[in-house]
Amino acid sequence: MVIFSTFKCNKILLSSLRNVSKASKKTRRTNNGSGFRKSHESELKISPEMFDAVEQLSNSLINDTSRSVASSLTEEHSKLRRRIKAAIIYKKNFSGPPQLSILTYRAKEQISHLSKTDSSEWSADTISQYFPISHQGAMRLLHKQDKAPNRFFRSLEDVIRHDTQCIKRWLMLMETICSAQVYNQAKNNKSQTLEALSTLLPEGLRWIGLNDVLEKLAFADGNSTLPFPPQTSVEAYNFVKSRHQPGPFELIAEKFHKSQCTANDSVAIREQQLTVIEKLISLFKNMDFSIFTEPLMNDDSLTFNMLCRDWLITDPNTELLEQPSPPKVRSKVDCDFTKIIQYKRICT
Repeated sequence: MVIFSTFKCNKILLSSLRNVSKASKKTRRTNNGSGFRKSHESELKISPEMFDAVEQLSNSLINDTSRSVASSLTEEHSKLRRRIKAAIIYKKNFSGPPQLSILTYRAKEQISHLSKTDSSEWSADTISQYFPISHQGAMRLLHKQDKAPNRFFRSLEDVIRHDTQCIKRWLMLMETICSAQVYNQAKNNKSQTLEALSTLLPEGLRWIGLNDVLEKLAFADGNSTLPFPPQTSVEAYNFVKSRHQPGPFELIAEKFHKSQCTANDSVAIREQQLTVIEKLISLFKNMDFSIFTEPLMNDDSLTFNMLCRDWLITDPNTELLEQPSPPKVRSKVDCDFTKIIQYKRICT
């Protein structure tokens, strides 16, 4: 919108434009253009006041940034859309197969702590040298951390669920190595073992054989030569949660909410899980799976799952380990108000 300084300027400009419009209409009606121009020459002359008004109008239109701003915003919006579209196309067609993580909760907490301590030193390349993770996987892990720095494990059940998936992937890896050794596909030759892993493992785990992380599998639960965080996310979250004062509505909602898994059960499951992780990590340190391969060679009726189950059982009550997380029942009232709590790690 262009606003003129004085009402007089507006009146002169409008009358001049009206005269020009009338003159153009008369020009179209008559064929004698030269005579018309002579008769209306006085009407078309621009007075000094008219010249100043037109100059002010032109300057206002030139200095008006609303159109340039709108065009720039439209251009930035189109660039953003093209960038998002290119990222989606790259992710679908050129990002490669998915890479399932074999790092435990403890190892991821350590990587997060190292990256936050010195991000320039602990880049994706450095992390892939100290942990069983590829360079691409380390870049994705750091990208997720930068994108959501407050992403953390809120409960012990989340940790149990995460590490249970890691244990399953470790067992797939061990079963593939043992099967390759039993059927003479790979004995003590490292290159043959890597070839077997890159072809026999599920698609999400084949990166283990392609990137040669066998020597770093012992650090899947964290690298003891590197510093660990002084406080885990679960410990920090529980500390903040213990100081939370429930409100009146939360007290009412808690009457209708029944937890599916008690704290004692979670602690018992976690203790068994830590024992299993420790035993599996001890195998990865030596990379000696003869406790499985020798019985499999001598008895065809045995399977890796049977031998591994007998070897991992440390507690006669194995039902807790078999069902680390009970089925969830959707509650009518969501009374888990602690999800909105924000916290910071307490460095001691």
